[in-house]
Amino acid sequence: MWLYFNQSRICKVKQPKVSWSIGEEGVPTVEYGTTDLNLTVTGTTKSVGSLKWSGVRLTGLSPDTEYQYRCRIGDNISEVYKFRTLPDKNVSRKIRFLSFGDSHEASSVTPVREAALKFLKQEFGEDLQNHFDFITCTGDII
Repeated sequence: MWLYFNQSRICKVKQPKVSWSIGEEGVPTVEYGTTDLNLTVTGTTKSVGSLKWSGVRLTGLSPDTEYQYRCRIGDNISEVYKFRTLPDKNVSRKIRFLSFGDSHEASSVTPVREAALKFLKQEFGEDLQNHFDFITCTGDII
C-alpha cells in the first residue's frame, strides 16, 4: 500500500490518493472512517508495464483527524491502516517531519528496518501517525 510507513500513514493533502499494486483485475475500493470503516469509495486501475496500479482518492476529510482505512480489489483485502490529516492552516504549532532512506525489503536488511520501527515506537508510541505530520522516504521501496 502507499501513503507509506509500514504500519502508519501520514496524510497531507485534502484528497489523498491511496495507491497499491497487486496485479489483480477488479474495482479498487477503499473503506475508511474515523471510528469504523463506514465510508466507501472506488477508483481506477492502470497498467504500467507488467504491473497493475490501483488508486482511490479519499474525499471529505477533516483537518487534524485520525482515520482508518483498508483497501480491497477482488478477493484481496488489506489490513486496516491509520493516518492523520494535517491541522487547519490557522493552527500554530510545530510540524514534525520524519525522513528515512531506502528501506529495501530484502531479508538481509529487514532486521534493520524492524529495529528502526521498534525504536520509533518506543520513543513515540504505537500511534506514529499522531506524532509526525509528514513522513518521506528518500529511496525506493523494494
